[in-house]
Order: sequence, then C-alpha cells, then structure tokens
Amino acid sequence: MFGLESDPDTRDAITHLSDAKIAFVFNDLGYPDSLSSKHVSVLANSEELPVMIHQGVTYVGLTAIRGYRRD
Repeated sequence: MFGLESDPDTRDAITHLSDAKIAFVFNDLGYPDSLSSKHVSVLANSEELPVMIHQGVTYVGLTAIRGYRRD
C-alpha cells in the first residue's frame, strides 16, 4: 500500500488492514509532491491516497481499501 504516513485516510487504511489481519507492505511516499507520489498517481490514474495494488487490481482511496477482500 502507498500513502502518506501523516494522512488520516492512510492511517485508517493501515488500521483496517491490520485489524483484519491482512498482510501488506506500507510505503510512505514522504510528501504529496514527491517523485514517488507522482509515480503512484500515474499508476493509479488518481491523486487520491492511499493506493493499494493486489494481483493487478488497484484500490484507490480508503473506501476502496475497506471494501477489499482477499481472494
């Protein structure tokens, strides 16, 4: 999962996935205008964070990540 550690939605997504015992790797993008943030926004076709990618499917935003279910 990609996001900003300082972002409330990112923190909520981390908590949600942890509470659901879903394994994930978190990558802090540092700040909104970082090169990493720009790369993730291109990949996700959105500037909304957090972004999670699993098996080729991109989940953009807290609501999408909350709706994620393991296959």
